[in-house]
Amino acid sequence: MPGSAAQALRFRSHAVLIAEPNPLFALDLMATFGSWGAEVEMLRDLDEVSQQFTSCALTAAIVDVNLPLEGQERLIDALRENRVPTALTTTTLRKSISDRFPGYAVFEKPVDFTALADWFNDL
Repeated sequence: MPGSAAQALRFRSHAVLIAEPNPLFALDLMATFGSWGAEVEMLRDLDEVSQQFTSCALTAAIVDVNLPLEGQERLIDALRENRVPTALTTTTLRKSISDRFPGYAVFEKPVDFTALADWFNDL
C-alpha cells in the first residue's frame, strides 16, 4: 500500500467516493486513499448518491462494477454527468468491462495500488 508525505500533500484537497461491497477491500481502499491525504466518502446505498455530490466536491470515484446494488449504471451515469473521474474495479475479465464501460480506467482485483495511485495522480 503506497503512501508517503509527498503523496499526502498532493492528495490532501481531494475527496474520493468509494462504492465497494467487499468490506475488506473497501477498508483497504479507504486506508490507502486516506494515507495519501484524500478525504474518503463511502457509498453504502445508491439513494445516497445525490447527497454525496452535495456534501463535498468529489475529485474521483472508485466503483466496483459488480455491485450487488440495483441501479449500478445509474451511479456510473451520475458520476459521469457530474464530471467525476471514475475508476472501475472488477473480479471479472478486464476487457469485457472495458467493452461495457468504454473510456473508464479498469482495475482487476486484487488492485495494483501503484497503478491506482498513477491513475489518481493523473487526474
